[in-house]
Amino acid sequence: SLAVPPYARQALEASAAGGHHLCLTGPHSSRIPALAAGLATLMPPLSPDHVMEVTAIHSAAGLLRSGHALITRPPFRAPHHTATRAAILGGGTATIGPGEAALAHRGVLFLHDAPEFPRDILTSLRQPLQHGEITVARAGTTTRFTAKFTLIASTALCPCRGSMDCSCSGPQARRYRARLAAELGSHIAIFLDITPPAPATASAGPAHQDADATSAERVAAARDRARHRLRDTPWQANGDIPAAQLRRSWPPTAEAFAPVSRAVDLGEISARAAHQVIRVAWTLADLAGTARPGPDECGQALAYQLGVAQ
Repeated sequence: SLAVPPYARQALEASAAGGHHLCLTGPHSSRIPALAAGLATLMPPLSPDHVMEVTAIHSAAGLLRSGHALITRPPFRAPHHTATRAAILGGGTATIGPGEAALAHRGVLFLHDAPEFPRDILTSLRQPLQHGEITVARAGTTTRFTAKFTLIASTALCPCRGSMDCSCSGPQARRYRARLAAELGSHIAIFLDITPPAPATASAGPAHQDADATSAERVAAARDRARHRLRDTPWQANGDIPAAQLRRSWPPTAEAFAPVSRAVDLGEISARAAHQVIRVAWTLADLAGTARPGPDECGQALAYQLGVAQ
Protein backbone atom coordinates (compact mmCIF):
# COMPACT_ATOMS: atom_id res chain seq x y z
CA SER A 1 0.00 0.00 0.00
CA LEU A 2 1.27 3.45 -0.90
CA ALA A 3 1.17 5.78 2.12
CA VAL A 4 2.29 8.90 0.27
CA PRO A 5 1.34 12.58 0.21
CA PRO A 6 -1.20 13.62 -2.44
CA TYR A 7 1.35 15.38 -4.68
CA ALA A 8 3.46 12.22 -4.86
CA ARG A 9 0.45 9.97 -5.44
CA GLN A 10 -0.67 12.16 -8.34
CA ALA A 11 2.82 11.94 -9.87
CA LEU A 12 2.81 8.14 -9.58
CA GLU A 13 -0.64 8.00 -11.18
CA ALA A 14 0.54 10.21 -14.04
CA SER A 15 3.61 8.05 -14.63
CA ALA A 16 1.53 4.85 -14.61
CA ALA A 17 -1.23 6.30 -16.80
CA GLY A 18 0.92 7.97 -19.44
CA GLY A 19 4.08 5.86 -19.45
CA HIS A 20 6.13 8.84 -18.32
CA HIS A 21 9.62 8.18 -16.97
CA LEU A 22 10.15 9.31 -13.40
CA CYS A 23 13.05 10.42 -11.20
CA LEU A 24 12.63 10.25 -7.42
CA THR A 25 15.04 12.16 -5.20
CA GLY A 26 15.23 11.78 -1.45
CA PRO A 27 17.16 10.53 1.57
CA HIS A 28 18.50 7.01 1.34
CA SER A 29 16.18 6.03 4.22
CA SER A 30 13.07 7.21 2.38
CA ARG A 31 10.45 4.85 0.95
CA ILE A 32 11.55 5.27 -2.66
CA PRO A 33 11.96 1.52 -3.39
CA ALA A 34 8.45 0.85 -2.04
CA LEU A 35 7.03 3.68 -4.13
CA ALA A 36 8.73 2.34 -7.25
CA ALA A 37 7.37 -1.15 -6.68
CA GLY A 38 3.94 0.32 -5.98
CA LEU A 39 3.90 2.05 -9.35
CA ALA A 40 3.72 -1.31 -11.12
CA THR A 41 0.66 -2.22 -9.05
CA LEU A 42 -1.15 0.88 -10.32
CA MET A 43 -0.81 -0.33 -13.90
CA PRO A 44 -3.72 -2.34 -15.35
CA PRO A 45 -3.24 -6.04 -16.18
CA LEU A 46 -1.47 -6.69 -19.47
CA SER A 47 -3.58 -6.95 -22.63
CA PRO A 48 -3.63 -10.37 -24.33
CA ASP A 49 -1.05 -9.24 -26.92
CA HIS A 50 1.22 -7.84 -24.22
CA VAL A 51 0.84 -11.01 -22.14
CA MET A 52 2.31 -12.99 -25.03
CA GLU A 53 5.15 -10.50 -25.56
CA VAL A 54 6.19 -10.43 -21.90
CA THR A 55 5.78 -14.17 -21.40
CA ALA A 56 7.95 -14.91 -24.45
CA ILE A 57 10.79 -12.74 -23.10
CA HIS A 58 10.67 -14.35 -19.65
CA SER A 59 10.52 -17.78 -21.25
CA ALA A 60 13.66 -16.99 -23.26
CA ALA A 61 15.36 -16.06 -19.99
CA GLY A 62 14.20 -19.31 -18.34
CA LEU A 63 12.26 -17.43 -15.68
CA LEU A 64 8.79 -18.94 -16.03
CA ARG A 65 7.72 -20.70 -12.87
CA SER A 66 6.05 -24.09 -12.94
CA GLY A 67 2.28 -23.67 -12.94
CA HIS A 68 2.50 -20.03 -14.05
CA ALA A 69 2.55 -20.29 -17.82
CA LEU A 70 1.56 -16.70 -18.58
CA ILE A 71 2.62 -13.38 -17.10
CA THR A 72 -0.47 -11.19 -16.82
CA ARG A 73 0.79 -8.33 -14.64
CA PRO A 74 3.31 -5.64 -15.64
CA PRO A 75 6.75 -6.85 -14.54
CA PHE A 76 8.89 -4.96 -12.04
CA ARG A 77 12.65 -5.28 -12.35
CA ALA A 78 15.15 -3.65 -10.00
CA PRO A 79 18.76 -4.50 -10.86
CA HIS A 80 21.48 -3.49 -8.40
CA HIS A 81 24.04 -0.95 -9.54
CA THR A 82 26.74 -3.64 -9.31
CA ALA A 83 24.97 -5.78 -11.95
CA THR A 84 27.00 -6.45 -15.07
CA ARG A 85 26.32 -4.88 -18.43
CA ALA A 86 25.14 -8.26 -19.76
CA ALA A 87 22.77 -8.70 -16.83
CA ILE A 88 21.08 -5.37 -17.50
CA LEU A 89 21.31 -5.05 -21.27
CA GLY A 90 21.41 -8.71 -22.29
CA GLY A 91 24.12 -11.09 -23.36
CA GLY A 92 25.62 -14.45 -22.52
CA THR A 93 28.23 -16.87 -23.79
CA ALA A 94 26.59 -19.77 -25.64
CA THR A 95 23.37 -17.91 -26.42
CA ILE A 96 22.31 -14.29 -26.09
CA GLY A 97 19.63 -13.90 -23.45
CA PRO A 98 17.50 -10.91 -22.43
CA GLY A 99 18.71 -8.63 -19.65
CA GLU A 100 16.80 -6.66 -17.04
CA ALA A 101 15.82 -3.96 -19.55
CA ALA A 102 14.02 -6.49 -21.76
CA LEU A 103 12.57 -8.34 -18.76
CA ALA A 104 10.96 -5.04 -17.73
CA HIS A 105 9.08 -4.87 -21.06
CA ARG A 106 5.55 -3.46 -20.56
CA GLY A 107 6.37 -2.87 -16.91
CA VAL A 108 8.79 -0.93 -14.73
CA LEU A 109 12.60 -0.80 -14.69
CA PHE A 110 13.77 0.67 -11.38
CA LEU A 111 17.32 1.97 -11.04
CA HIS A 112 17.86 2.63 -7.34
CA ASP A 113 20.78 4.99 -6.73
CA ALA A 114 20.95 5.54 -10.48
CA PRO A 115 24.11 7.72 -10.40
CA GLU A 116 25.97 4.67 -9.05
CA PHE A 117 25.35 2.70 -12.26
CA PRO A 118 28.26 2.72 -14.75
CA ARG A 119 27.98 5.50 -17.29
CA ASP A 120 28.10 3.15 -20.27
CA ILE A 121 25.05 1.27 -18.96
CA LEU A 122 23.08 4.47 -18.47
CA THR A 123 24.06 5.64 -21.93
CA SER A 124 23.01 2.32 -23.49
CA LEU A 125 19.58 2.61 -21.92
CA ARG A 126 18.86 5.56 -24.21
CA GLN A 127 18.16 3.10 -27.05
CA PRO A 128 15.21 1.31 -25.39
CA LEU A 129 13.92 4.58 -23.94
CA GLN A 130 13.81 6.09 -27.42
CA HIS A 131 13.01 3.10 -29.63
CA GLY A 132 11.45 0.49 -27.31
CA GLU A 133 14.04 -2.16 -28.14
CA ILE A 134 17.58 -3.05 -27.25
CA THR A 135 20.25 -4.50 -29.56
CA VAL A 136 22.88 -6.91 -28.26
CA ALA A 137 25.84 -7.88 -30.46
CA ARG A 138 28.09 -10.80 -29.58
CA ALA A 139 30.67 -12.55 -31.80
CA GLY A 140 29.13 -11.47 -35.07
CA THR A 141 25.56 -12.19 -33.90
CA THR A 142 23.06 -9.43 -33.34
CA THR A 143 19.91 -9.97 -31.30
CA ARG A 144 17.12 -7.48 -30.72
CA PHE A 145 14.84 -7.61 -27.71
CA THR A 146 11.70 -5.52 -27.27
CA ALA A 147 12.21 -3.39 -24.19
CA LYS A 148 9.46 -0.82 -23.80
CA PHE A 149 9.27 -0.02 -20.11
CA THR A 150 8.59 2.84 -17.72
CA LEU A 151 11.84 3.94 -16.12
CA ILE A 152 12.00 4.95 -12.48
CA ALA A 153 15.38 6.28 -11.46
CA SER A 154 16.19 7.34 -7.94
CA THR A 155 18.98 9.54 -6.71
CA ALA A 156 20.00 10.44 -3.19
CA LEU A 157 20.69 13.99 -2.12
CA CYS A 158 24.48 13.54 -2.16
CA PRO A 159 27.19 10.89 -2.74
CA CYS A 160 27.07 9.57 0.84
CA ARG A 161 23.30 9.08 0.39
CA GLY A 162 22.29 10.92 3.53
CA SER A 163 24.53 9.24 6.10
CA MET A 164 24.53 10.66 9.61
CA ASP A 165 28.10 11.98 9.27
CA CYS A 166 27.57 13.55 5.84
CA SER A 167 30.27 16.03 4.89
CA CYS A 168 29.37 16.45 1.21
CA SER A 169 29.69 19.99 -0.09
CA GLY A 170 27.02 21.70 -2.16
CA PRO A 171 29.00 21.32 -5.41
CA GLN A 172 29.61 17.62 -4.67
CA ALA A 173 25.91 17.02 -4.15
CA ARG A 174 25.00 18.87 -7.36
CA ARG A 175 27.56 16.95 -9.40
CA TYR A 176 26.27 13.67 -7.99
CA ARG A 177 22.66 14.41 -8.94
CA ALA A 178 23.78 15.78 -12.32
CA ARG A 179 25.17 12.38 -13.39
CA LEU A 180 21.72 11.02 -14.09
CA ALA A 181 20.52 14.18 -15.80
CA ALA A 182 23.53 14.14 -18.12
CA GLU A 183 22.83 10.60 -19.34
CA LEU A 184 19.04 10.15 -19.18
CA GLY A 185 17.58 13.48 -18.09
CA SER A 186 16.05 14.33 -21.47
CA HIS A 187 13.93 11.16 -21.29
CA ILE A 188 12.53 11.90 -17.82
CA ALA A 189 9.24 13.75 -17.65
CA ILE A 190 8.62 13.85 -13.90
CA PHE A 191 11.17 14.85 -11.27
CA LEU A 192 9.93 14.45 -7.73
CA ASP A 193 11.45 15.11 -4.31
CA ILE A 194 10.33 12.51 -1.79
CA THR A 195 10.54 13.12 1.94
CA PRO A 196 9.99 10.42 4.55
CA PRO A 197 6.30 10.14 5.51
CA ALA A 198 5.15 11.56 8.80
CA PRO A 199 4.46 8.97 11.53
CA ALA A 200 0.72 9.55 11.20
CA THR A 201 0.80 8.42 7.55
CA ALA A 202 3.47 5.75 7.75
CA SER A 203 1.13 2.86 8.48
CA ALA A 204 -0.69 1.06 5.70
CA GLY A 205 -4.25 0.69 6.88
CA PRO A 206 -7.60 0.29 5.10
CA ALA A 207 -7.72 3.97 4.11
CA HIS A 208 -4.46 3.62 2.20
CA GLN A 209 -5.63 0.40 0.60
CA ASP A 210 -8.79 2.18 -0.58
CA ALA A 211 -6.63 4.99 -1.97
CA ASP A 212 -4.53 2.46 -3.87
CA ALA A 213 -7.64 0.90 -5.42
CA THR A 214 -8.96 4.33 -6.40
CA SER A 215 -5.59 5.24 -7.94
CA ALA A 216 -5.55 2.06 -10.00
CA GLU A 217 -9.08 2.78 -11.23
CA ARG A 218 -8.11 6.32 -12.17
CA VAL A 219 -5.05 5.07 -14.04
CA ALA A 220 -7.11 2.51 -15.97
CA ALA A 221 -9.72 5.13 -16.90
CA ALA A 222 -7.04 7.61 -18.01
CA ARG A 223 -5.36 4.96 -20.17
CA ASP A 224 -8.70 4.19 -21.81
CA ARG A 225 -9.21 7.88 -22.63
CA ALA A 226 -5.74 8.13 -24.15
CA ARG A 227 -6.22 4.95 -26.22
CA HIS A 228 -9.52 6.28 -27.53
CA ARG A 229 -7.95 9.59 -28.52
CA LEU A 230 -5.00 7.81 -30.16
CA ARG A 231 -7.05 5.01 -31.73
CA ASP A 232 -6.13 5.95 -35.31
CA THR A 233 -2.41 6.29 -34.55
CA PRO A 234 0.44 3.84 -33.84
CA TRP A 235 0.59 5.01 -30.21
CA GLN A 236 -1.35 3.97 -27.14
CA ALA A 237 -0.03 6.26 -24.39
CA ASN A 238 0.72 9.96 -24.15
CA GLY A 239 4.36 9.25 -23.35
CA ASP A 240 4.78 7.59 -26.76
CA ILE A 241 3.70 10.51 -28.96
CA PRO A 242 6.58 12.00 -31.02
CA ALA A 243 7.24 15.70 -30.59
CA ALA A 244 6.31 16.65 -34.17
CA GLN A 245 2.97 14.86 -33.97
CA LEU A 246 2.34 16.31 -30.54
CA ARG A 247 2.71 19.87 -31.84
CA ARG A 248 0.66 19.14 -34.96
CA SER A 249 -2.29 17.25 -33.53
CA TRP A 250 -2.49 17.85 -29.78
CA PRO A 251 -1.09 21.27 -28.85
CA PRO A 252 -2.47 22.93 -25.70
CA THR A 253 -4.17 26.29 -26.06
CA ALA A 254 -1.92 29.35 -26.08
CA GLU A 255 -3.34 30.39 -22.70
CA ALA A 256 -2.65 27.02 -21.09
CA PHE A 257 0.82 26.78 -22.59
CA ALA A 258 1.89 30.33 -21.70
CA PRO A 259 3.81 29.40 -18.47
CA VAL A 260 5.67 26.67 -20.36
CA SER A 261 6.61 29.07 -23.15
CA ARG A 262 7.93 31.53 -20.57
CA ALA A 263 10.01 28.77 -18.96
CA VAL A 264 11.56 27.98 -22.35
CA ASP A 265 12.24 31.65 -23.08
CA LEU A 266 13.90 32.08 -19.69
CA GLY A 267 16.06 29.00 -20.22
CA GLU A 268 14.50 27.13 -17.29
CA ILE A 269 13.66 24.16 -19.52
CA SER A 270 14.64 23.10 -23.02
CA ALA A 271 12.33 22.79 -26.01
CA ARG A 272 12.59 19.02 -25.67
CA ALA A 273 11.54 19.26 -22.03
CA ALA A 274 8.57 21.38 -23.09
CA HIS A 275 7.32 18.43 -25.13
CA GLN A 276 7.58 16.27 -22.02
CA VAL A 277 5.44 18.86 -20.25
CA ILE A 278 2.76 18.66 -22.94
CA ARG A 279 2.67 14.86 -22.77
CA VAL A 280 2.27 14.89 -18.98
CA ALA A 281 -0.36 17.64 -19.20
CA TRP A 282 -2.44 15.43 -21.48
CA THR A 283 -2.15 12.60 -18.97
CA LEU A 284 -3.22 14.88 -16.13
CA ALA A 285 -6.23 15.89 -18.24
CA ASP A 286 -7.03 12.22 -18.82
CA LEU A 287 -6.81 11.55 -15.09
CA ALA A 288 -9.13 14.48 -14.43
CA GLY A 289 -11.56 13.41 -17.17
CA THR A 290 -11.26 16.71 -19.05
CA ALA A 291 -11.25 17.05 -22.83
CA ARG A 292 -7.85 18.75 -23.09
CA PRO A 293 -5.18 20.17 -20.78
CA GLY A 294 -5.80 23.63 -19.40
CA PRO A 295 -3.66 26.03 -17.36
CA ASP A 296 -3.85 23.82 -14.25
CA GLU A 297 -2.65 20.70 -16.03
CA CYS A 298 0.13 22.52 -17.90
CA GLY A 299 1.22 24.28 -14.71
CA GLN A 300 1.36 21.02 -12.77
CA ALA A 301 3.22 19.24 -15.57
CA LEU A 302 5.74 22.12 -15.66
CA ALA A 303 6.21 21.81 -11.89
CA TYR A 304 6.99 18.11 -12.37
CA GLN A 305 9.58 18.89 -15.04
CA LEU A 306 11.19 21.53 -12.81
CA GLY A 307 11.09 19.23 -9.78
CA VAL A 308 9.12 21.71 -7.67
CA ALA A 309 5.74 19.97 -7.44
CA GLN A 310 4.11 19.93 -4.02
